[in-house]
Amino acid sequence: MLKQLEYADSILRSDPLKAYEMILELSDILETEENKAEALSIETKALLFMSRIQEALVKSEELMTIAEKNNFLKWKTEGCNLLGGVYFEMSNYDKALEYFMKGLTHARTEKDFQSEAKILNNIGDIYNELDVLDEAYNYFQLSLDMAIQYEVISLIGVTQLNIGEVYLKQDKYDQSLDRIKTAISHFSNYEDYVGIGLAHFTLGRVYKVLNDKDKAKSELLLSINIMRRLHERNNLVLAYEIMIELLVEDKLYAEALEYVEDAMDLSKLLSSKRELGDIALYAAQIYEVQEQYSEALVYYKLYAETRSTYEKDIEEEHQKNISAQINIEKAMHEKEIYRLKNVELRKKSEEIQKLYEDLNTINTISQDITSTLDIKKILYLLYENVNKLMDATLFGIYIFNSETEMIGTDLFLEYGKPFTLGDIKLSDENSNGAWVLRNKKAIFSNDYLREYTQYKKDYNVNRTKHDSQSVILVPLMTGEHVVGAITVQSMKKDAYKEYQFNILKALASHIAIAIKNSQESDKLSLEIQRRIKTQHKLEILNEKLSHMSYIDALTNIPNRRSFVDYFTRELSRAKRQHENIALLIIDIDFFKEYNDNYGHVEGDKCLFLVASLLKKALKREIDFVARYGGDEFVAVMTNIDYDGAYLVAEEMTSNISEHAIEHTYSPIEDVISITIGGYSLIPENDISMEHIIHRADNALYKAKDRGRNQIAFWNDIKDNS
Repeated sequence: MLKQLEYADSILRSDPLKAYEMILELSDILETEENKAEALSIETKALLFMSRIQEALVKSEELMTIAEKNNFLKWKTEGCNLLGGVYFEMSNYDKALEYFMKGLTHARTEKDFQSEAKILNNIGDIYNELDVLDEAYNYFQLSLDMAIQYEVISLIGVTQLNIGEVYLKQDKYDQSLDRIKTAISHFSNYEDYVGIGLAHFTLGRVYKVLNDKDKAKSELLLSINIMRRLHERNNLVLAYEIMIELLVEDKLYAEALEYVEDAMDLSKLLSSKRELGDIALYAAQIYEVQEQYSEALVYYKLYAETRSTYEKDIEEEHQKNISAQINIEKAMHEKEIYRLKNVELRKKSEEIQKLYEDLNTINTISQDITSTLDIKKILYLLYENVNKLMDATLFGIYIFNSETEMIGTDLFLEYGKPFTLGDIKLSDENSNGAWVLRNKKAIFSNDYLREYTQYKKDYNVNRTKHDSQSVILVPLMTGEHVVGAITVQSMKKDAYKEYQFNILKALASHIAIAIKNSQESDKLSLEIQRRIKTQHKLEILNEKLSHMSYIDALTNIPNRRSFVDYFTRELSRAKRQHENIALLIIDIDFFKEYNDNYGHVEGDKCLFLVASLLKKALKREIDFVARYGGDEFVAVMTNIDYDGAYLVAEEMTSNISEHAIEHTYSPIEDVISITIGGYSLIPENDISMEHIIHRADNALYKAKDRGRNQIAFWNDIKDNS
């Protein structure tokens, strides 16, 4: 049992699913509390590797219960580290930090240097997630040094990859590639497939930034295959999304749609609205380019539904990040994190306390403004809160229209009452707002009447009733795009402090998101109203066209065209995933004689009945049967081997035989019988659909030569040739 636990732990990163299954098999025979704790640790890590976060949370809490009950200091350390990892995956960074700090205390008490190295890396992950990149690098490098010193083999590749990620964010691409390739080499030496998959995914991102699309797609495809096998869902969705983007850029729409289907299923499984919306938009654009408007409309509608909520989800996640950063600063102030090497106390206690209060203020304001899509409500919410922090005699938001290059001033308040300066051109040399938007820079002046010449030529143009002596004006950006600017002005000189300027800069990103959400909501509402007007007619037409194009009118099962489309898609999937695929061609014996003697009406009834009996033999939803033409049918089965396909063929013949449809004009039976030719294989890339059909057809004729009412597979004919 101990050897099995040790083996399960050793294969965690190469095959987490197998490790998890081993622990389940051992659960009933674990003898001691120590064994149970070790098993729970392995089980939790396996669940984390497979992105099954809620299950991991339950198991890590069970581990902590055993550790606390038995005072197992080692497993307290491990439990805290795993709980921190779970909450990190849930983006609950403050809770993650709390557990990492508890684990660090336990590790140092026991002089458990291996656990200490792991926790240092995990704290680096939090800084990396918050884009505090210099601190992230310091923690990762410190973790790497300890991992090498104390031979924590599993951690060496992880920290190298993490440092490569930091370099990528810092645009240091050569250094990033070096670190990632070093990580891959280490992961490969120890068969760490989780690490290999993540490293190739990161390589794909680097090559994408470098515009080397072939290398990017190659690396992403490799990572996707590994993640599929390991059931690593979260990063798999991200890899799908980047791959789809690259394929769309290269106009490889059919291949992109194959990834879209898998990505959408996985996004729904993970309840990931952002990825679901982004992928739906890709699908809609692809169908629109291909002039398949009804399909495009379906995906545009899905995009609109998810878009209306996921921007708010993003902002909520941002709030969690801010909360985590607050707790990090508090923890550092309380001398928990500052005990780590190479980190110095950077701020005085009162400065940290001030930062803590300001961040909480920003958090409160941003929650208020992102709770509404009404832009005027956003203005008054901001004014009410900002006026508590600083003198806001004049307060306003400039709104920029990139299409017309005009700047709106409808959202201005002076002494709390609305007023407007009228629309302003972006090129206007006598507007502070135009200067800020053109230069994408802020204005901070406590002596504006003396300094205004830096921003406008003529003071009297575009001026308000009262002369502002202190002016703050900050651009509102989403990525590299400017959407407007916010200004706070006072009639007093030296009215503002540096920290108040910093508060407005910190609020700018939240305000920009709120404005963008409002604008996108308005655009989407108009677009949805326009599209809904034609949606009903398109849906009816699409339903009719779909039925006519893909369903056989007589038998009410898919027709030949539907078969060709389905078989083409599934053959492509089988090639990519290296899975079995099987084809059956079914022929009704002496059907011409049946038609000639019983009449075409009875013949049509017979075809309908045979179709339903063939379909009944298919037990899985993914199996497919269609009318190929006349009295000939085809069946396609994926992810099924020769024996499975043969059993299906036998059930088809059995169903027909048991139903006993009278056919006294058949030379071989008194009832309807069928002959089946089949072919089962794992297709290579050069195998075509026509090739498979040809071999199944040859098997059918072989069965007919033998006297009909039987089954023949090309696999058997080939083996006997």
